[in-house]
Amino acid sequence: MALTFRAYIKEAVVTDTPTGGFIADAKQDPGLPEAACWAELRDYLKNRRVGRQAIRDALYAWREFEVARGTEA
Repeated sequence: MALTFRAYIKEAVVTDTPTGGFIADAKQDPGLPEAACWAELRDYLKNRRVGRQAIRDALYAWREFEVARGTEA
C-alpha cells in the first residue's frame, strides 16, 4: 500500500525546525486532508488562513513526503 500524506505526518518525527513545527501542528489538526497533491494541501491551508511562512513550511514537509513515497520531482 502506498504511503499517504496523513500516514506520513503521523509517523514523522517532530524536529526543532520550521518543517518540524508544521508537522507538530498537522499532527494536532483533525481536519488535515488526505491530500493527493500539493495544491490540495496548499488550498486547505489558505482556506484556514495560515500565513505564508506556514505554507512554505508545509511545502517543505510535502517535499519530504514525496521523497519518502518515492515520487519526488
